[in-house]
Amino acid sequence: MLLPEPLVSVVIPHFNDIEGLKRALASLSVQDTRAFEVIVVDDGSVPAVRAALELVTSSWDFDVRTLYHVKNLGASGARNTGLVASRGSIICLLDSDDLFLPGKLSWVIDQI
Repeated sequence: MLLPEPLVSVVIPHFNDIEGLKRALASLSVQDTRAFEVIVVDDGSVPAVRAALELVTSSWDFDVRTLYHVKNLGASGARNTGLVASRGSIICLLDSDDLFLPGKLSWVIDQI
């Protein structure tokens, strides 16, 4: 179920790195707010990774939308796709090989 109006959109470009994506998503699971949506943009990963992606993105206590590129456009192209699909008034970019510290999203919201 999508939040009606998420405050924050977290855009995660992804390419062939399931383990990194799991860690990035885990860093969102410890945030002290749930006023966010997550958009993972798969940037043309190999079929085996794409098959595993649905399992990885469906196992969290928050909604994750996954968008797919047929061919690799690079991280910037994947970010742009995620930005276009975002519904939040605040955009946060999180690479699939990076983490958000606990409290990051609350801190960002408090800065507005």
